[in-house]
Amino acid sequence: RYGVLCCEHAQACMRPRPLLQLLSLLLLLMLLSTFVLWLGEQVKGYAENSPATVRRRARKWRGESTSILVSRAHRLAVCFIHKNGCTSWIKALFDAVGRKYTSWETDLSINRHAAAHAAEPLGASMSYLEFDRVLSSNQWAKVLTVRHPFERLLSGYLFACRSTDPDIRRRHCVNFTNASKPPTFEEFVSALSPRAIERNPHFRPQSSFCALEERLASYTHILNLSSPDFSHRAQELLLNHGVDETVVLRYFPTDTMHSTGSQPVLTCGHCTHASSRLAQFLTPEVARRCVQLYQPDFRLFGFNEGYAS
Repeated sequence: RYGVLCCEHAQACMRPRPLLQLLSLLLLLMLLSTFVLWLGEQVKGYAENSPATVRRRARKWRGESTSILVSRAHRLAVCFIHKNGCTSWIKALFDAVGRKYTSWETDLSINRHAAAHAAEPLGASMSYLEFDRVLSSNQWAKVLTVRHPFERLLSGYLFACRSTDPDIRRRHCVNFTNASKPPTFEEFVSALSPRAIERNPHFRPQSSFCALEERLASYTHILNLSSPDFSHRAQELLLNHGVDETVVLRYFPTDTMHSTGSQPVLTCGHCTHASSRLAQFLTPEVARRCVQLYQPDFRLFGFNEGYAS
C-alpha cells in the first residue's frame, strides 16, 4: 500500500501545472524580446556607422552647412534663410567671432564652405557629428528666423525684380531675367513653379533650408521677423550668450522695428519694407498661388493661409 501511495504521489507531481507553464513561457518571451532588442540596436549602430552611411551623412551636411553659422565661444548656432533678415545674422556672427564680413561672394561662397579649413562662423567649420551634438545639447541656442510666405515672396520680388541694379535683376528675377521691363507682382507669381523657386535661395521654401523638415524640433529659438518684438528677442538672445553689446546693437538696434501702418518694418540690410506694402501688391489670386507654392512652409510653421493675414 505504501508503494502504491508513493507511485500516486509521483504521478501527481509529474502532472502539468498550467500556471507554472504560463510563467515559464512569459519568462522565455521576455528573454527573447530582450535579445531581439539588443540585436536590433547592434544592427542599427552598425548601419549608422557604416562607411556608406558616414559618406551619405557627410554629403548631406555639406549642403546643409551652407546655411548654418556657429560660434563655439558663445554656443550659438544660427540657421539663416534668405529674405529673413539673414544679413543681420551673418554680420553679427562674423563680428562675434572676431572676423570682418566683406561680401557674400568672398565670405560665404560654396568654395569657401568646401575649403578644408573652413573657419567659424561658417557651419562647415564643424563636422556633421559635432553639429548633431550641438542640436542635442541644452547648452547651445539653436536660432531660426521665419517669415510669413506672403511677405517673404513680396520681399524677394521687390529685391530681385524691382531693383535699380540690372545685375540683380538678371541673376534673381526668376523667369524674367532677360525681360526688358520688370514684371508686375501678379505676373511674376503666376509664372513661378516649384522647380523655378528651388533654384533661387531668395524664393526657396523656408522649410528646405538647414534640413528643417527633419530638424525643426531641435531649434530652441524660433523668431518671427514680422513680429514687433523681433529686435528685442534677438538682442536678449545674443546678450544672454555673451555677444558684445556693441555688436548686438549694431545689427539689431533698439529702433530696428518701427511702425508703418499696422505692420512693423525692418530697416536694415536688403530690406524692402514688404510688410507695409503687402496690401498694395497682394490679391486673392496671388495669395492662393502663394499658398500652393509654399504649402510645405504653411504646414511646417503653421502660418495662417487666410488673405487677411
